[in-house]
Amino acid sequence: MLDRTEEEIMSTWQGGSSAAPLVSIRCITYNHGDYIGQALDGFLSQKTTFPFEVIVHEDASPDNTADVIREYEAKFPNIIRPVYEKENMFSKGDGTISKIINPMLRGKYVAYCEGDDYWIDENKLQKQIDFLEANPEYGMCYTNFNIYHQNTGETEYDILNTKSKEFRSEYTLEEWVVNRGYTAPMTWVLRKELFDKYKRIPSCDGSFVMFSYFLASAKVYCFKDDVTAVYRVLGESASHTRSAKKYYSRVTNLLSTQEKLVEKYGLPEETVEKIRHNFYNRSYKLIGMNFDRENMSKTKDYNSSPKVKLFYMLMHSKLLRRLCVLIWEKSR
Repeated sequence: MLDRTEEEIMSTWQGGSSAAPLVSIRCITYNHGDYIGQALDGFLSQKTTFPFEVIVHEDASPDNTADVIREYEAKFPNIIRPVYEKENMFSKGDGTISKIINPMLRGKYVAYCEGDDYWIDENKLQKQIDFLEANPEYGMCYTNFNIYHQNTGETEYDILNTKSKEFRSEYTLEEWVVNRGYTAPMTWVLRKELFDKYKRIPSCDGSFVMFSYFLASAKVYCFKDDVTAVYRVLGESASHTRSAKKYYSRVTNLLSTQEKLVEKYGLPEETVEKIRHNFYNRSYKLIGMNFDRENMSKTKDYNSSPKVKLFYMLMHSKLLRRLCVLIWEKSR
């Protein structure tokens, strides 16, 4: 646990401990007993001139997550405001968690971080809030981040500058929807008034859709050279899987989401063609390995390369297909 008292944290707050929080940190956690302490330490290490609160939603974890949170709550009772569920809310699949936690957020701004991710810059909130306070035309801002792979202990650094060759601090909505840029919710800080108006789209990638909404509603800025947080990868998940079948399901779902966003925000008709062009050029190997005949047929309209035709011919062989899948999955 962080070696810092609640009084020390509050000593720099304008208005003192009785002032209303300017920022609400929104943390959802489940089965994160080994990690939630690191997340809470990252919040409590923030050096700010303004008050902040931490709203932690503990979703009836079977491990010791709730016990860890109670220890922090006892030491920081004026900062940490937990919700302890007796039954799992996420499994309901109807947005119940948001209905519970969102009304508790009292700040002018909302910061995100789930219980297995964590912050590594003690000035993260101050930098982002200073920017938003000085630039009212911006609805949200986010930062660069690292990725930590729990199973291997390996870290990927400076993700925004290493994963994207031409990353910029600002994007248009169309650029974002077409190219599916990189962002990590645990780096987000946004105006609560913007957050309150967001309406989720069922069965779509949550963070991708929400970030699209931010771009459609206000200007968004990225501190692309400031690495302030770490995204922790815990084995298999929807976005990080070694299964070619599961990963292909994810990318096809994302394609559907992109097309829905074009319609929702009235983007130019040619945007759909750009999206499909990217899909059939980026994903032709997955299409072949999953032997999706329909998309294999459609690929020729967007990628007529001889190597793609040859690859699809080879994928008619079950043996070669299994070999390619094995090689792809071992490389991840």
